[in-house]
Amino acid sequence: MKKITKTLVLAAMIVPGVMQAQHGFKVGAKLGLNMANVVDTYSANKSKLGLHVGPTLHYGFGDEGRFAIGLDLLYSQKGSKSDRYSEDLSLKPYSLSYLDVPLYFRYRFGFGLYLETGVDVGLLMSAKYDGKSEREETITTTTYNNAGDPVTVMSTNKVKIKDETKGVDVGYLFGLGYIHRSGFGIGYRYNLGLTNLNKGSIFDENYAGTGIALNTVGQISAMYYFKWSDGGGRGKKKRGHRRR
Repeated sequence: MKKITKTLVLAAMIVPGVMQAQHGFKVGAKLGLNMANVVDTYSANKSKLGLHVGPTLHYGFGDEGRFAIGLDLLYSQKGSKSDRYSEDLSLKPYSLSYLDVPLYFRYRFGFGLYLETGVDVGLLMSAKYDGKSEREETITTTTYNNAGDPVTVMSTNKVKIKDETKGVDVGYLFGLGYIHRSGFGIGYRYNLGLTNLNKGSIFDENYAGTGIALNTVGQISAMYYFKWSDGGGRGKKKRGHRRR
């Protein structure tokens, strides 16, 4: 939570300065729903719902601003419903929280519809299973008594789930959406992780070190860009809708 607060404070400090930049820059905010899953080599996971929220930047090139480059800074909840740590094999939430930084290229048609593609870099902030950040791992060792006979000793060790998950996730994104001249918009984006999340044993069959796990996220976003249109008379609004 402290990391999220610091991020939002930093964004609040940056936004006013960017809003004074040249006409091509547009600053806004996004809020939406995540439909996330982890594609796992050995488990039949199911998707789980989460949210994403944060500021967004948009810069349009040329007189009409049809081509644009954008950057988001989003707190994003990912993960899946998994039986990986469940003793009764029931599906429980495996929750991953990221600070996502998508960099995307966008083409906007004259009536407001846009297409986009780019890359997404996610920084892992927390990892939990069924609300817990640690799991118990049973360790079996064999020792020998004074008579030379083998003795099996079992002990438990607590392991942080975050330590078993890669801290940086790089992925590919594509999407489409619509932005009205008022600045309000809606969009859909699909993120496919390209980084194997497995770091150690969390996604392995019998913890053999062979598991592969990838983040997949479908996002539905509501967005608003400040000063998207120039305002004024009818002609200016039309021109403002074209120029970004």
